Amino acid sequence: MKWFGRIAAIAMLLCIPVSLAFPYLLLYGPGFRVARDGDRQVVTRVDDPALKRMGLRAGDLVDLRGMSVGDRVRLLSPPMFRPFSVTVTDRVGRQLIVPTTAVAVSAPRADLIANAIVAEAAAVVALILAAIIFWRRPGAIAIAYGSYALGFLYALPTSSLLGFLPEPLFSAAVVVVVLLVATLPQLALVAFALRFPRPLDGARGPLVTRTVDAILVALCILAAFRTAFAPTLRDVSDPWLDTAPVLAATVALVIIVLVRYARTRGDDRRRLGWVAVGSILSAIGYLFLNLDIVGSIDLPGWLNTVAVALTAALPIALAYAILRHRVLDLGFAINRTLVYSVITATLVVAVGLVDWLSGKILGNTHVSAAVEAAATVALGVALSWFHGRVERGVDRVLFRRRYVAANRIQSRIAALGFATTTEAVDQAMVAEVIDVMGIASAAVFRRGSNAAFVRSAAAGWDACASEFSVDHLLPRTLRAHERPVVLADAGVRDDRFPAGSARPDVAIPIVVRHEFLGFVLYGHRAEEASLDPEETDLLVRLVAAAALAYDAIDAADWRRRAIELQRLPALG
Repeated sequence: MKWFGRIAAIAMLLCIPVSLAFPYLLLYGPGFRVARDGDRQVVTRVDDPALKRMGLRAGDLVDLRGMSVGDRVRLLSPPMFRPFSVTVTDRVGRQLIVPTTAVAVSAPRADLIANAIVAEAAAVVALILAAIIFWRRPGAIAIAYGSYALGFLYALPTSSLLGFLPEPLFSAAVVVVVLLVATLPQLALVAFALRFPRPLDGARGPLVTRTVDAILVALCILAAFRTAFAPTLRDVSDPWLDTAPVLAATVALVIIVLVRYARTRGDDRRRLGWVAVGSILSAIGYLFLNLDIVGSIDLPGWLNTVAVALTAALPIALAYAILRHRVLDLGFAINRTLVYSVITATLVVAVGLVDWLSGKILGNTHVSAAVEAAATVALGVALSWFHGRVERGVDRVLFRRRYVAANRIQSRIAALGFATTTEAVDQAMVAEVIDVMGIASAAVFRRGSNAAFVRSAAAGWDACASEFSVDHLLPRTLRAHERPVVLADAGVRDDRFPAGSARPDVAIPIVVRHEFLGFVLYGHRAEEASLDPEETDLLVRLVAAAALAYDAIDAADWRRRAIELQRLPALG
């Protein structure tokens, strides 16, 4: 699953330049425009002067019989890579064989430009967030959100980019692209709502999820057949019937979100509120756009732009929930994304500024080239220093709680060097960690006199396991690896573990010079968020310092005993 997440994340990022190409594709067309007029397709505008000289005029009828799905796409968007011809009947009954060419059209309307700008901004946010989720948390919820994010592409321009494919491969690719971009996103919102922030539980939860998934798959199959066999991509026999799947998906989404929101309490309700509103607004935006495309309603330009903006409500709300309430534990990935984005932007601006200033002041001379080279070397040398400052700045502003917790854990690590009792060391790994990091449970198990690992300190472990045998899978796994183990990944389970948010998430061995002294179990945070890699690394360092403290206390105890023995009178 990890490699799938990596590949899917890269695919999401590769979709960003595709989304950015949309405004440029608006500037080109097949030489003329067609639109549905009753049961006929009529030429509405001619952009190519050569076609005007052939006699093509607005109002001529276009014959689409026998035209492939691929050619229908080329007729409605730039016919890139492979022009084709279409039969047109003019007003006097004369038939013309009209070739299509990718030609520049008149300047797009202002509302189309506004739509393109809003769509680009929304697409970048949605696709980057999808890539982060795939990279950090691959699974059903990532697939659902990633499928939704594909809706920020545009079906026809995206399909036209594949125009180099020969028929019938291009027609098949068009059906797949239209399914992924125009149909699947609305349905994926329902799948996302079923699984966010965790799948439905209870006796009927899995059954409900599988049933809804089966319905969504059936709707996707019907939509694929509809695309393949419709007279034209914008021609529908019954607009409201054609929009029924999207309308049903919107109603289902609203019901699921409201029911799940009503069943949550306290912090969960506050965390889910923004995402619930965002998903509903996104579904409404998609619904109005689809109704406008199939002709059920006619949105004015400004309202169309508002609908496009509404589709971005979910990624914006989800990003806010992640940053503010840690609904999904993606802070580590977002931190890295922001840090490297700031560094890259700063370096590009700095190098560009040095180049501009040297060109203005020194002109095109060898001194100018030397200054640019020296500035580039200086920036490279300062990169490590700059990286640390930017990372700390991002942590202080967006992840302040983690930043404060990290500083406090560092202080606890230093203080362990002065611990004189094992009880103090135990409490440093349990009570102090819970207080600083908000973890729901923690427990220290150390080797006892009976060769078992006995619980010496714990919080959130009432009526749970008090000891583990040396032959238990957990201590054997930790002894084999001598590194932290995520219990879910290792498949380590025990009915004596705490349940709910207190269930243990990661186990860290207590090792000194390869001598296994015991282990520590840490649970999730109180809000069900798992520990991120940096926090786990902090706890590993804390446990390592605790192991050294145990060793020092043991050595001091043996030294005290040796001194006491030396003071005893020699036996006659």
